[in-house]
Amino acid sequence: MTLENVHVREFEVKDFNLKHTFESAQPITFCGDYDEQTNSLVYSEGVHVINVMHTPHSSKSRKSKITVASKDVRYAEVHFREKFRVSDNLERIYSKIDTDRFLHNSITKY
Repeated sequence: MTLENVHVREFEVKDFNLKHTFESAQPITFCGDYDEQTNSLVYSEGVHVINVMHTPHSSKSRKSKITVASKDVRYAEVHFREKFRVSDNLERIYSKIDTDRFLHNSITKY
């Protein structure tokens, strides 16, 4: 990927941490190189190479800045949102977790 073919797009996401995501089971679903010092991740998706730079959120806003660099930044942003599920309604998910009887019993047991 040459520099003249690379485009950059910035957008905000809420409640996201690239380091925690990378250290969780997410890496099983993709192959990439994570740089802890710059908090960036370079990974391939088909013919697309996507470079993700994560600027952590301030404690007030809980929003993080994501910068993607790719030949097709529109695809890179959509793919990033889908791959890391940053558009999920976390409040709804959290509210439903404790309503599952089996999950609730498992949490209580351990």
